This record gives sequence, C-alpha cells and structure tokens, in this order.
Amino acid sequence: MLQDLLLKWVPDFKDNLKVNGIYERKTQVALEYFKKLYGFGKDGSVMDAKTSQALVDLKLDNFKDYELINDNAKIIYDLMKKTGFPYNSRNIVLEDEQIKAVADFDPHRLISCQTYGMEIQDKINKYRWVPGEVYEMQALTAKRFFQMHKDFEENFPDYHLTITSTTEGSHIDPNHRDGKAIDFIYVNAKGHPVEDIKYKDGKEISLYNENLYIKYLELIIYRNGFIPLNEYIYNSPHKTGPHMHIDFNDEIKKKKN
Repeated sequence: MLQDLLLKWVPDFKDNLKVNGIYERKTQVALEYFKKLYGFGKDGSVMDAKTSQALVDLKLDNFKDYELINDNAKIIYDLMKKTGFPYNSRNIVLEDEQIKAVADFDPHRLISCQTYGMEIQDKINKYRWVPGEVYEMQALTAKRFFQMHKDFEENFPDYHLTITSTTEGSHIDPNHRDGKAIDFIYVNAKGHPVEDIKYKDGKEISLYNENLYIKYLELIIYRNGFIPLNEYIYNSPHKTGPHMHIDFNDEIKKKKN
C-alpha cells in the first residue's frame, strides 16, 4: 500500500498519514514531496513510471542508490524526519540555510525564524548584536528580508533593522496575516530607535526625516523584492509608533526568488 511505503520513507509521518487505502490529500502531499525531493516530478496525484519504480525499490530495500535532487532537498528531508508530516516549520526556529531551502522548495510555507534586534552591553562598555525575538512569516518573505537586511547594513553600517511585527497584532493589511508583510524600525549602533536620535554637532543622521536617506532606504527595499509604506512619515490605522511597513512584491517573485 502506498501509505505504508511513504511511512517507510519517513516514519515520522505516522502521526498524520493514516494507512487506510484512501488516496486523500495528505497522501497526495506526501507523494508530492517524495517526487520533488528525488526529481521525479511535482504532482502528487500522478503515479509515473519513475516514481512507481522508486516505490518498488523502497519496498524491496533497494532504495539506497537513490539520491536527493540537491542540497536543499536534503535540508527539507532532514526537516521532515525531525518535525513530521510533511514538515512543521512553524514549531521550530529555522536557521539561514533552512530558510533558503524552504523558500526555494515551498516559498509560501509559514515558518518561524529568529531575527536580529537585541542589543546588549558587555563589560568593556561596547555593544554587540545577539539574536532577537522569533517571528512568523512565509519562507520566501523571510529569505528576502534577510537579504535586504544585509544590503541595508552594507550601506548603513551604523544602523540595523529590528522587526516589530509580522503575523501577530492588529493590522488592516491582510498580508500581515498571510506572512507576507513586515513592520520594522531602524536602530543605531547603540540600539536606540531612530525617532530617539538627536543631532549632535551635525554628526548624527536621522534616517526617517531626511528625504535623501529615505529615498535610498526605499530603493533598498524595492530592489530586495518588497513595496514600502513609510510609517515614519505617513499614518495608518492601528499604527502604534513610527516604523517602516513592507509588503512582499508578488510582481517580481519569478525574477527574484
């Protein structure tokens, strides 16, 4: 029976994949993952010759010569073995390589990832960045955000981005609920939000009210696959303070995955 073979492939499917002989949705999804990870195809409702032979070899314990299609597939397979069917990436915090793998394999899956943002002071009066809170968003949204964060820090090394909200809270934009929108703030090298930054001898730059800097910041957002709404300047319903809101730009997803 197909379900028995899929359970032999990933035993941790057992809590969700029932052996009942019915070709239901969960069976289709499991078969879809089996096919995609080995490069047999993407449709879990079609049993092609390559997939059929692989399942026969799995049944006969001749499956050891089959190789996962690439490194991303290996990461996904390890996640399935760790978290169950097909893999529950909302219950564990994914690392950078796992985020990239899931984004390439299953871009709209909601995941949990740890963001930057907690600033602590050490014994010699210096500051360093440590992992911040865990936020939920779609995998491709997370991948793009971390690319944007790197782009931002390369251009503004004295400032950082700190996420304040993704799927949680009260938002009028449905993209928040779907994991395709992010609110964040800019903080300086000492962890102070930019609305608290003051000019001192002309050395401190206020990122949110200088037109030249805002235009460049928005350019960074656009080129990393998002559409900005600058709520440092503009108001919106449920706004709780100055921040930048960004939406996943679906128009360029095929070009910029």
